[in-house]
Amino acid sequence: MELTRCEICARCRKVSHDAVRVKSKTRYNIFYRLCRACLGSSVTRRRRIHEESPVERELRKELTNERLGVPVLFEYSISGSRFIFDIAVPRLRLLIELDSPSYHRYPRQLKRDKAKTEEACRLGWDLVRIKTTEPQLAFLVVQTIKFKDGQLG
Repeated sequence: MELTRCEICARCRKVSHDAVRVKSKTRYNIFYRLCRACLGSSVTRRRRIHEESPVERELRKELTNERLGVPVLFEYSISGSRFIFDIAVPRLRLLIELDSPSYHRYPRQLKRDKAKTEEACRLGWDLVRIKTTEPQLAFLVVQTIKFKDGQLG
């Protein structure tokens, strides 16, 4: 009997018999495994896992507790896009980006944000940008999702 090595894909979390070892482009001496299906797309899409900001972490906890009726995903990448979006509601085709003033004040980042917005629109998604300095950030995000879902008039 021949034993085959099974590994879990770091992106889709499926068991794979032909996973490929890939070196992280952002973290020193870190490797992960991707199945052949995920290897075809960009390997840098999952680079921000476990590196969420405190604001994102708090918002994720709030949205997990909220009963929205639609699945909300964090660190989401649209197929055909090279970007990772902070929050996504795929059923509503809604993306929410959290912009912190300390990071989004640089011209290079503003240019990247513009490209991100254009790409989301090109792919048929609505993108909403909310500043992390807004009071009641979680409330704003919940209201945005409910408005898009038609729960609010």
